[in-house]
Amino acid sequence: MKVHLLIVLLLVSNIALSSGVLEVFAAAVSVVYKFFQRDDLLPFDFKRLEKDLRDSLFGQHIVSDVVLKAVTSFMNDSNPNKPLVLSFHGTTGVGKNHVAKIIARNVYKKGIQSKHIHTYISEHHFPHRTKLDLYSAQLKQWIHGNVSSFPRSMFIFDEMDKMQPQLIDVIKPFLDYNARVDRVSFHNAIFIFLSNAGGNVIAEVALDYWREGKNREELWMNSKEMETKILQNIFNDKNSVY
Repeated sequence: MKVHLLIVLLLVSNIALSSGVLEVFAAAVSVVYKFFQRDDLLPFDFKRLEKDLRDSLFGQHIVSDVVLKAVTSFMNDSNPNKPLVLSFHGTTGVGKNHVAKIIARNVYKKGIQSKHIHTYISEHHFPHRTKLDLYSAQLKQWIHGNVSSFPRSMFIFDEMDKMQPQLIDVIKPFLDYNARVDRVSFHNAIFIFLSNAGGNVIAEVALDYWREGKNREELWMNSKEMETKILQNIFNDKNSVY
């Protein structure tokens, strides 16, 4: 409350301030602003995320395991050498957006409503191919600007299978190891990609397991048939931009 009161009093008082005092005041406001930005971050809790995945996500043992390990490793690393990058694949309705929301509410107090989460839907935000140069410039500026002001920003890109290659090329530099663009480091940011690419293959592999009498839980991402078929489908699909 003292911080709020100090700011209000300075703003409403009709007094002359020297340039030096103004600089100190501006610096103080900047510190306070960053403090309240960080106040939206939750202290990471492995058990909380584990319970949330267990209670809120059903029939998706592969993603639960991968998300728990990846997010925990990243959030517990005080100096990661790259941003957290997750790509969720599957047909419509399998829960890709739902998983993104689970991650969000375990990182930010306001969950998916946090102002530090930025969501882009390919055909909604980038509908016109004739404006790709404009979209590219805006996207680069938006990612760079948000991470510059708040390093633990989260970016969710939906409909990645419909994203134009030119826009994907804009995103790539931010995802590299030790990524630093225009003197801004991106190693604390989080990028989540949602795509229907590979969805039919995943469904076919799961159906094959069922036909063979195997348990669903036996199907893992490192299963040879799963990994090979998904990668082949994604990279060979003419309509895919991966």
